[in-house]
Amino acid sequence: MTVLVNLLTLPVTAAREVIDQSLAFGPWKCLATATVMWVSALWVHHHHRRTRRGLPPGPLGIPYFGNLFQLSTQPEVQLTQWAKKYGGLYSLKLGARDVMILTHPKIVKDLCVTRGNIYSSRMDWYIMGDVLLENRGVGATPYNDKWRLHRKVANSSLSLRALNNFNPIVDAEGTVFVHSLLHEGALGQTPVNPLLHCARFPMNSMLSIIFGWRTSGADDPLIRRAMAMGEDFSVITGMTQNAVDFLPLLKLFPLENVKRARKLKQEFFDCWGGMLKDLEVRIDDGEEIKDCLAKGLIELYKQKEMDWTDIVMFCTGIMLAGIETTAGSIAWLLSILSHHPEIQRKAQAELDAVVGRDRMPTLADMNDLQYIRAMLKEVLRFRNPFPQGIPHFTTEDDTYEGFHIPAKSVVMINVHGLHFDEERYPNADQFQPERFLHDRTNFTESANCADPMQRDQWSFGAGRRICAGMHLAEREMYLAISRALWAFDIVGLEGEMSDLDKFEGELPRSPVAFRVKFVPRDAKVAGIIDLAHAGSSAEAA
Repeated sequence: MTVLVNLLTLPVTAAREVIDQSLAFGPWKCLATATVMWVSALWVHHHHRRTRRGLPPGPLGIPYFGNLFQLSTQPEVQLTQWAKKYGGLYSLKLGARDVMILTHPKIVKDLCVTRGNIYSSRMDWYIMGDVLLENRGVGATPYNDKWRLHRKVANSSLSLRALNNFNPIVDAEGTVFVHSLLHEGALGQTPVNPLLHCARFPMNSMLSIIFGWRTSGADDPLIRRAMAMGEDFSVITGMTQNAVDFLPLLKLFPLENVKRARKLKQEFFDCWGGMLKDLEVRIDDGEEIKDCLAKGLIELYKQKEMDWTDIVMFCTGIMLAGIETTAGSIAWLLSILSHHPEIQRKAQAELDAVVGRDRMPTLADMNDLQYIRAMLKEVLRFRNPFPQGIPHFTTEDDTYEGFHIPAKSVVMINVHGLHFDEERYPNADQFQPERFLHDRTNFTESANCADPMQRDQWSFGAGRRICAGMHLAEREMYLAISRALWAFDIVGLEGEMSDLDKFEGELPRSPVAFRVKFVPRDAKVAGIIDLAHAGSSAEAA
């Protein structure tokens, strides 16, 4: 009788919200509808259970499935809508998981930074963790001694001091980038799909840092192979593709993603593991190998501090993070700029005033090109590659602002909600570099600022899990965009303008393929780029 009374008093709007969102979930449509009808009488009981446990508030769900059916293929949109209703900290129940959603800078800092000893682990992903990466690498390893070793190695290779040694390489790749756009585009006459070039730039930087090697051109098969592996990884590990992480009973059934993950893991071992093995053979043969990350990893392997799977997955994680995110951000910015010639004019006026027309911008000009820096910050806010962040995981029970946060809770930094907060970013759905003109910090300085309300954007995460490659990503993005705008007008094609609302992959996200023309801004551009390219090719070799 009590259950019936509770059902009758359940707000009609809440019931309609759950049913409508369930129906919109695509392949789960039939199951969701049947489930909602079957368990509707238990909604209020489930809600009361959340309250009794002292969890933060959150939307109604259904037993066992929780709020899972209320998320679409773009979960961040729903997460942000809920944040407006329930506040900067609220909770969900996704299947068997307690999930805490953080959508306020102070809360993110209080939990992920100040209490980082509790909030720095990773959830036990089944497909990405157990099957694909075997819980190895900086990104997937739980917060333990193995992760600390991996993080130490990553920091030593990607620190500001270490990267300074690779400045000539990164600079050379920035020159190769614009040289490729210039000549593939026949000096502005032919449309170019820049995605391969956007990928080759950060890929060659990472190959040089990790393996001491680089590809010879945008048509190198390794580039397409790496991009294909990255795309597969994005699909296989996406949140909406992995209900098994929230519904453990699904492990009893054959899962297509498990087969795909095993195949992709073998690809990682064949590709990056093969490069490691080749390097090991060269070292054993007494060949003089220039300093690179893999050289140190092989030494750790021989000293039995890391096993072979460790070093292969370490390199895999670094390559995935170092290519996909940066390549996607450069591509997004090129796509966006093709829609905004007025923004191009502002950036080009700054470039001409600071750099002039007789040379390309260099890393030494970076601090003087404030509008360019503002564009980099704004593209990461506007089209962040990880709108849901990469989930953290609690290792202990905690209490925050009177709410109970259990151990083994998934903690998601709602990056989309942080970046589209109208109070902090008026007209948040518009690309406006001017909103960062006052901010003269680089990515790393901003991420480490004492006041989280002053942080520019949250694309690189927070706390002890923050991306170790921020320095490198900023330099690559800066060189690619500053040199592209110094050299070219980026012209969209009539009737073929890129769609800024469509994307490839789930996490990270990149724009769908598009074409633009890279039209030289004056007659001297081609000669300056060709001359710089002749010198940079020798430098990068």
